[in-house]
Amino acid sequence: MPVYLRPVLCDNLAMAWLEVKNLTLKEKDTLFLSELSFSLEKGTITLLAGRNGSGKSMLLKSLKGLLPADGSICLDGKELKRRERLRSIGLVFQETALQIVGSTVEKDVAFGPENLGLEKSEIAKIVDAVIAELGLEKVRTKNPSDLSGGERRMLSIAGVIAMSPSIILLDEPLANLDYPATVNVIKTLIKLKEAGFTILIASHEAEKFLAHTDRTIIMRGGKIVSDRKSEDSLDALKKYGIYIPPKLTFKELSWAE
Repeated sequence: MPVYLRPVLCDNLAMAWLEVKNLTLKEKDTLFLSELSFSLEKGTITLLAGRNGSGKSMLLKSLKGLLPADGSICLDGKELKRRERLRSIGLVFQETALQIVGSTVEKDVAFGPENLGLEKSEIAKIVDAVIAELGLEKVRTKNPSDLSGGERRMLSIAGVIAMSPSIILLDEPLANLDYPATVNVIKTLIKLKEAGFTILIASHEAEKFLAHTDRTIIMRGGKIVSDRKSEDSLDALKKYGIYIPPKLTFKELSWAE
């Protein structure tokens, strides 16, 4: 992956790349997120697991700055204001229709860099690089409405990558995908990690991601109930009602072979 598409990384290996403290989201008398605190190390993939309604999507939107949560969110030791989070944190929505805005694939990938005010020559380089990296060359001039579900998912990821965010958040990225598209998304996320991106994936399909993640955070009722290495999370996932195929080891859960 070209250097200008990779995130800017700090040199302080001892410091958490993203640190969240006491994140709370409350509307009137309803508490959606309750004093969530966790950190993400740079260049890692973290799985955010939990059953439907556990608060995963609200957490991602709060991190991005789309919901008015209280608490602090720091990147490389600096607290980020909402406007800074909108730029530094990329969010891939579950519904691709909420994210894809261009009339063609290449125009959609160019949308973000254009809004950043980049030069046309630089935008062209970014579009070419992102389309090549995510395997969208054959459909670059197509209308997104004519793409398959898997292609639309890759396009939604491409639009985020084109802005070189420091953190990539993904909300149920495997929703409604067939087996080949599922494998393609997982392999793409592994490749992005290798390029230096820090990734947080919210999914109730833990069995498909677990073997490819470094850590697993489990949510229930708007709270974090487990936060540990993914290889040590099998029992906790089962405890909180998250499906894991029986009689399979951590490594045997891989979907990227």
